Amino acid sequence: MLNTAPGIKSNIGDQIPVDFVTNGIICSAYYYANKKGVHVVHSGSSEKNPVTWNTSTYIIRKFWRENPSIKAVQRPMFELVPSKLELKVNLVYFSIKTIII
Repeated sequence: MLNTAPGIKSNIGDQIPVDFVTNGIICSAYYYANKKGVHVVHSGSSEKNPVTWNTSTYIIRKFWRENPSIKAVQRPMFELVPSKLELKVNLVYFSIKTIII
């Protein structure tokens, strides 16, 4: 399980529902099907609805703690760490903890 990832908690992330992205791909493919050249299409949400990674991880953890899966192996945990050293330390710690449990 992924418990730690590199990142800065205060950064704003584009978090777009998969159906929005899928619809955008389908519409773009139709629109550009008979047009020559290279076309770049972008989907983003952070300009109108900015959400930091810290807020996003808090909301997701809170949801899963209040609505645990019956097949859950452990309580939900996730942490963004800003440095590679901190990431390596966390990965080793969680690997050892998983082996012991």
